[in-house]
Amino acid sequence: MGSYFKSCLPSEARPAEAASSSISNLHRFLKHTTPRVSAHVLSKTQVRRTRLQGVRCFEEGFFSLNDLWDSFEEWSAYGVGVPILLDRNESVMQYYVPYLSGIQLYSHSIRYRPRLGDDSGSEMDYRDSNSETSSCDGELERLHDQSTLMLSDTEENVREAETLIFEYFESAPPSLRVPLSEKIKELSARFYGLRNLCSNDLSQSSWLSVAWYPIYRIPTGRTLKDLAACFLTYHSISTLLKDDQSKPLEVHSWHGDHVLLNAFGLTCYKLRGPVWLSAGTIGNSNCSFLQRSSEQWLRHVNVHHPDFEYFKSHYTPVYQGAYKCEMAHPVRKGCRDMKR
Repeated sequence: MGSYFKSCLPSEARPAEAASSSISNLHRFLKHTTPRVSAHVLSKTQVRRTRLQGVRCFEEGFFSLNDLWDSFEEWSAYGVGVPILLDRNESVMQYYVPYLSGIQLYSHSIRYRPRLGDDSGSEMDYRDSNSETSSCDGELERLHDQSTLMLSDTEENVREAETLIFEYFESAPPSLRVPLSEKIKELSARFYGLRNLCSNDLSQSSWLSVAWYPIYRIPTGRTLKDLAACFLTYHSISTLLKDDQSKPLEVHSWHGDHVLLNAFGLTCYKLRGPVWLSAGTIGNSNCSFLQRSSEQWLRHVNVHHPDFEYFKSHYTPVYQGAYKCEMAHPVRKGCRDMKR
């Protein structure tokens, strides 16, 4: 699994990058849209229990899905600003809103489920949105009885030691979608695990795809069609490693009490001209790698991802060491002028 999760991007963006012409605007986009999530440390008892299952946690740490969604809250409401360097050293701040494009959650085991702040070594439990205590074992066992989103009848097709407990793929036109935080609130009302589970509850096959659509820029100025690009980023949401895995996955960067969920895959449309990827800038080769990685990953987990398929169908050849994609759907606000 680790071979799918490689990222050659540095772990954190530096302020100087925004003004440096040696760094591509796509590189800046990936930096500023990387989720930054509060990290938690496992107790010694929890570490031992995890290893008894033949797996371990990277850095003996984990994050909760609830904290992950919280990291998108402000971006969903106001957008996340990405500094874009134009010709003649002119720059603008482009804002993007995240939307949930696709997600799959696989459980590795349902025997032990640590909760935040627990050091007792006893069986762990979670509290749902109604503050009713329930064991995680019961939480995972309930998943197969809730809705068509719980795919218990396809378990025989899932890889050994993994059980698909939840998946969702957005198929509505972008203009009819709601931002990521709002969509998670809607889905978590049907599946409490979206709030209660943690990264070390999930196997390495668990992943998330976020669609990023531009909404406005500051200053507004003239119309810049080259800035109409939209993106899909792919992120791992598991911190489990196999005991025989000598090298940790390179999709998570740990920084004290936070972890960065670096993108291991990328797909785009309306990425054209030298604005995003100009010759000689940092990030060009990584762009092509991430594009291939996302397609390889979807083949590996054997899923149909509607957004990816649409982007891929509008893929065009590489341009100056980069690539550009086109998409026809109109998008909220800033992308409404896109035509089929």
